[in-house]
Amino acid sequence: MIRKEFLHPLVDERLSAFHMKTALLFTVEQFPEDIWRDDNLVQCVIYCLNTLKRFLKTGYCPHSSIDSVNLFAGKPNVNVVNIVKHKVTDMINSGLSCLLTLNMDYVGKRLEFNRHKIPGLEIQFETIRKMMTGLLNSHIFADVGN
Repeated sequence: MIRKEFLHPLVDERLSAFHMKTALLFTVEQFPEDIWRDDNLVQCVIYCLNTLKRFLKTGYCPHSSIDSVNLFAGKPNVNVVNIVKHKVTDMINSGLSCLLTLNMDYVGKRLEFNRHKIPGLEIQFETIRKMMTGLLNSHIFADVGN
Protein backbone atom coordinates (compact mmCIF):
# COMPACT_ATOMS: atom_id res chain seq x y z
CA MET A 1 0.00 0.00 0.00
CA ILE A 2 2.80 2.40 0.89
CA ARG A 3 4.61 1.76 -2.39
CA LYS A 4 1.49 2.01 -4.53
CA GLU A 5 0.03 5.12 -2.95
CA PHE A 6 3.03 7.15 -1.80
CA LEU A 7 6.09 6.07 -3.78
CA HIS A 8 4.81 4.89 -7.17
CA PRO A 9 3.32 8.29 -8.10
CA LEU A 10 6.77 9.81 -7.52
CA VAL A 11 8.98 7.23 -9.22
CA ASP A 12 6.77 4.83 -11.20
CA GLU A 13 8.18 1.30 -11.41
CA ARG A 14 11.75 2.29 -10.61
CA LEU A 15 11.01 1.14 -7.06
CA SER A 16 9.27 -2.19 -7.35
CA ALA A 17 7.24 -4.35 -5.02
CA PHE A 18 10.21 -6.72 -5.05
CA HIS A 19 12.42 -3.97 -3.58
CA MET A 20 9.87 -3.48 -0.82
CA LYS A 21 9.58 -7.23 -0.15
CA THR A 22 13.36 -7.49 -0.01
CA ALA A 23 13.48 -4.73 2.62
CA LEU A 24 10.84 -6.65 4.58
CA LEU A 25 12.80 -9.93 4.39
CA PHE A 26 16.05 -8.31 5.49
CA THR A 27 14.27 -6.52 8.34
CA VAL A 28 12.69 -9.76 9.54
CA GLU A 29 16.16 -11.33 9.63
CA GLN A 30 17.60 -8.41 11.63
CA PHE A 31 15.08 -8.18 14.44
CA PRO A 32 14.04 -10.70 17.08
CA GLU A 33 11.04 -12.85 16.39
CA ASP A 34 9.06 -11.54 19.36
CA ILE A 35 8.65 -8.00 17.94
CA TRP A 36 6.59 -9.24 14.98
CA ARG A 37 3.21 -8.96 16.68
CA ASP A 38 -0.06 -7.35 15.69
CA ASP A 39 0.23 -4.80 18.48
CA ASN A 40 3.65 -3.72 17.17
CA LEU A 41 2.69 -3.44 13.50
CA VAL A 42 3.41 0.27 13.06
CA GLN A 43 6.87 -0.03 14.60
CA CYS A 44 7.63 -3.03 12.39
CA VAL A 45 6.64 -1.07 9.27
CA ILE A 46 8.94 1.74 10.43
CA TYR A 47 11.78 -0.79 10.82
CA CYS A 48 11.12 -1.97 7.23
CA LEU A 49 11.14 1.59 5.93
CA ASN A 50 14.43 2.22 7.75
CA THR A 51 15.90 -0.83 6.01
CA LEU A 52 14.70 0.50 2.65
CA LYS A 53 16.18 3.89 3.50
CA ARG A 54 19.53 2.24 4.32
CA PHE A 55 19.46 0.43 0.96
CA LEU A 56 18.76 3.72 -0.79
CA LYS A 57 21.60 5.50 1.04
CA THR A 58 24.13 2.85 0.06
CA GLY A 59 22.72 2.38 -3.44
CA TYR A 60 22.70 -1.34 -2.83
CA CYS A 61 19.60 -3.49 -2.43
CA PRO A 62 20.82 -7.06 -1.88
CA HIS A 63 18.95 -10.00 -3.34
CA SER A 64 17.61 -12.21 -0.56
CA SER A 65 18.91 -15.46 -2.02
CA ILE A 66 21.54 -14.62 -4.67
CA ASP A 67 24.76 -13.16 -3.26
CA SER A 68 26.29 -10.08 -4.86
CA VAL A 69 23.18 -9.16 -6.85
CA ASN A 70 22.19 -5.52 -6.51
CA LEU A 71 18.47 -5.13 -7.16
CA PHE A 72 19.03 -1.41 -7.71
CA ALA A 73 21.38 -2.07 -10.63
CA GLY A 74 19.99 -0.20 -13.63
CA LYS A 75 16.81 0.84 -11.80
CA PRO A 76 16.70 4.04 -9.76
CA ASN A 77 18.99 6.92 -10.66
CA VAL A 78 20.34 9.41 -8.10
CA ASN A 79 17.33 11.71 -8.49
CA VAL A 80 14.86 8.86 -7.89
CA VAL A 81 16.86 7.64 -4.90
CA ASN A 82 16.80 11.11 -3.35
CA ILE A 83 13.06 11.49 -3.93
CA VAL A 84 12.30 8.13 -2.31
CA LYS A 85 14.74 8.70 0.58
CA HIS A 86 13.09 12.04 1.34
CA LYS A 87 9.57 10.59 1.21
CA VAL A 88 10.51 7.55 3.33
CA THR A 89 12.23 9.81 5.87
CA ASP A 90 9.11 11.98 6.10
CA MET A 91 6.93 8.91 6.64
CA ILE A 92 9.21 7.58 9.38
CA ASN A 93 9.50 10.96 11.12
CA SER A 94 5.73 11.38 11.10
CA GLY A 95 5.22 8.03 12.84
CA LEU A 96 3.36 6.84 9.73
CA SER A 97 0.67 9.48 10.06
CA CYS A 98 0.57 9.27 6.26
CA LEU A 99 -1.56 6.17 6.73
CA LEU A 100 -4.47 8.54 7.38
CA THR A 101 -4.39 9.47 3.70
CA LEU A 102 -4.32 5.92 2.29
CA ASN A 103 -7.15 5.43 -0.19
CA MET A 104 -6.64 1.72 -0.84
CA ASP A 105 -9.27 -0.33 1.02
CA TYR A 106 -10.39 2.95 2.62
CA VAL A 107 -7.59 2.61 5.17
CA GLY A 108 -7.21 6.35 5.71
CA LYS A 109 -10.92 6.96 6.24
CA ARG A 110 -11.18 4.01 8.60
CA LEU A 111 -8.21 5.23 10.63
CA GLU A 112 -9.55 8.79 10.72
CA PHE A 113 -12.97 7.57 11.88
CA ASN A 114 -11.41 5.50 14.66
CA ARG A 115 -9.05 8.30 15.67
CA HIS A 116 -12.00 10.56 16.51
CA LYS A 117 -13.47 7.88 18.73
CA ILE A 118 -10.30 7.66 20.84
CA PRO A 119 -9.01 10.49 23.05
CA GLY A 120 -5.83 12.21 21.89
CA LEU A 121 -4.66 13.46 18.52
CA GLU A 122 -2.05 10.82 17.69
CA ILE A 123 -2.82 7.61 15.82
CA GLN A 124 -3.46 4.84 18.28
CA PHE A 125 -1.47 1.68 17.59
CA GLU A 126 -4.29 -0.57 18.78
CA THR A 127 -6.66 0.94 16.22
CA ILE A 128 -4.15 0.44 13.42
CA ARG A 129 -3.41 -3.10 14.55
CA LYS A 130 -7.07 -4.09 14.54
CA MET A 131 -7.71 -2.49 11.18
CA MET A 132 -4.61 -3.95 9.51
CA THR A 133 -5.28 -7.40 10.97
CA GLY A 134 -8.80 -7.23 9.55
CA LEU A 135 -7.47 -6.19 6.15
CA LEU A 136 -4.84 -8.92 6.20
CA ASN A 137 -7.41 -11.55 7.12
CA SER A 138 -9.83 -10.38 4.44
CA HIS A 139 -7.08 -10.56 1.79
CA ILE A 140 -5.93 -13.99 2.97
CA PHE A 141 -9.45 -15.38 2.83
CA ALA A 142 -10.07 -13.69 -0.53
CA ASP A 143 -6.91 -15.35 -1.91
CA VAL A 144 -7.95 -18.75 -0.54
CA GLY A 145 -11.24 -18.48 -2.43
CA ASN A 146 -9.48 -17.83 -5.77
